[in-house]
Amino acid sequence: MKHGKRLTANEKRLLLKEGYKPEEYLRERRTYDEIVFVNRSTGKPLPIRY
Repeated sequence: MKHGKRLTANEKRLLLKEGYKPEEYLRERRTYDEIVFVNRSTGKPLPIRY
C-alpha cells in the first residue's frame, strides 16, 4: 500500500462537498478522473470521481 499524503485545500473542499471529514483522510493517489483517499484510522480506501 502507498503512503498517504496531506490534503490540499481543494481536496479538503471536495471531501466536505461529498460529506466527509477531511481531517480523517489522506490522499493515496490522484489520476486524471479520480482521487483515492485513505481513512487515517481504518486504512479503507475512498475513491471519489470528479
